[in-house]
Amino acid sequence: DGEITAASGRVGFRIREAWDLSILYEHTSSSVNDPGMLGAPAIPIVPNYDIRNDFVLTSLAHTHGVWNGSIKLYLDSGTFDWLQWSGSEQHAFRSITDSANYGLRWRETMSPWPGGNLVIGLDHDLYGGTFVERHPEDDRLNSDVTFRNTAPYATLSHTFSGKTSVTPSVGFRYNDSRYFGNQWGGQAAITVGFGGHSVYANWAHAFNLPGVYAAVQYGGWGRGDQWQDLEAETVDHLEIGWLASLGRSLRLTTSLFRDDVNNAIRFIPPPPPPPLFANIGAYTVNGLELSLQAEPSDRLALFFGGTLSSADPETVPDLPRTTAVGGVTWSGYSGWRLNFDVQWVDDRYVLNPRFASGEVSVESYFMANAKLSAPWRWLGLELDGSIFVFGENLTDTEYQYRIGYPMPGRMIQIGLEIGF
Repeated sequence: DGEITAASGRVGFRIREAWDLSILYEHTSSSVNDPGMLGAPAIPIVPNYDIRNDFVLTSLAHTHGVWNGSIKLYLDSGTFDWLQWSGSEQHAFRSITDSANYGLRWRETMSPWPGGNLVIGLDHDLYGGTFVERHPEDDRLNSDVTFRNTAPYATLSHTFSGKTSVTPSVGFRYNDSRYFGNQWGGQAAITVGFGGHSVYANWAHAFNLPGVYAAVQYGGWGRGDQWQDLEAETVDHLEIGWLASLGRSLRLTTSLFRDDVNNAIRFIPPPPPPPLFANIGAYTVNGLELSLQAEPSDRLALFFGGTLSSADPETVPDLPRTTAVGGVTWSGYSGWRLNFDVQWVDDRYVLNPRFASGEVSVESYFMANAKLSAPWRWLGLELDGSIFVFGENLTDTEYQYRIGYPMPGRMIQIGLEIGF
């Protein structure tokens, strides 16, 4: 069971012509109890996870004709208090993390010539904090680490107009990390449009760096700063696709893709002790995606989408072989609105990369959801918004994302939306 309380607010100013300043603040508090896996022996306490988090974002944006941009400064701080039970020592203890993450986002978009588009920017992030395990007799795993990443980037595209339009584009990102050296990401694409159709091909290279968890765990295992020897996970993505407008009310999108992943981080258990992480994971995924949108009338919209995937090896985590979704939206004459959707997710493997339990298969599931909204005017009230009822998992499907943790069955919610 869990509880969450959140509040947010934003204030904006037009400080002068073409310049805008805004400040966003969000606060979140949550608490979750974990009774453990279904059927597991009971322990003397109910593990609990408490989070308190504050986020502030200040944005300065400008627009000057074909040139616009923004600079954003953010601060994200939180305290994460995890009550656990030590089976080997038979006592409760707490894992406490105090995080402090801050940085900036600078981005400029301009059209240096007719048909051209240039985007340049810079991301600068410092993230990390302190961690401690508080046991009855002592504190353990004390750590204080701050990561830093600085990443300039740029993308350039040009559209050659005509009966057939051609748009090539290219982009790159260079990342300098305090602990993991330098990495680069890049992308290149070409799109050809004709009539109501367009075909495209693109390639992208991206990376994923080791995180704070590795640093904390290595400290507990007595490996010190050896986590800095880990390398970035990388992925190369290839895709070709077709987007078609089949009449005024029917749109089709289909694509073939391939992902090559290398250096994926995996847990290596003893022997010999102590354990460690290593860049030993590698896999490929080939797939087909399809989506179809139709609007038979102004009040009715239909959607269908699906993905077929094939992986090598087959035990790639969190990758169902088949997924499908469908939906219907109907808008009534008096402001009534009905949304109905279904989804199918094939069986798949799951993996917790922090532990050596290996991949475990979870079963497929089918689910249906619906939302019905009635405007306040229908009730004779001169207010914007509506009263709505929302049903999730109307089929009362038994499913789970992780073994031993069944998800909720049928749920009904009632809510209010009021505009002034």
